[in-house]
Amino acid sequence: MHSYHELLSSFWLCLVLIFCSCGSRRTAMGEDRTVVKDSVAGLMMRISGDITKGGPKQWLTYFENDPGFFMASDGAVKFGDFESAATYTRDSLPQIISRITLTWDRLRIDPISQEYAYVGADFDEDITLANGQKVSDVGFFTAVAHFDGTTWKLRNLDWASKPR
Repeated sequence: MHSYHELLSSFWLCLVLIFCSCGSRRTAMGEDRTVVKDSVAGLMMRISGDITKGGPKQWLTYFENDPGFFMASDGAVKFGDFESAATYTRDSLPQIISRITLTWDRLRIDPISQEYAYVGADFDEDITLANGQKVSDVGFFTAVAHFDGTTWKLRNLDWASKPR
């Protein structure tokens, strides 16, 4: 039978090990937070540059082809999966929009692991429609960025336009 002091010592040792392991986990993510934030910020800058230079089809480069993909806009799911978003972006969107100038402002990146981060940003789009008409849209964008081991992609996108 173990004495009270042995049990108490074992308890405290376990408690110290638990706290130490939690602290090292936080420190490890803390060290990687900057790397994740910088990588995702680079992703968002590439997106705005590529969309501005190459048009709306460039979004296909940045959507994650994953069964969990969806996109919402102004409170409604517009695309429930990657395939519907890809088909619309590839086949229909270029018939409607000939050019987009996309800029982000106040970019917020919250790393939740080395592979995932929440992204939020104010957006401003100057859009030239296929008929030459110019429109603009401003609002707030959120998404989950996922690193698949090779590159960062977006999933679970949500666009919220500001009321006009």
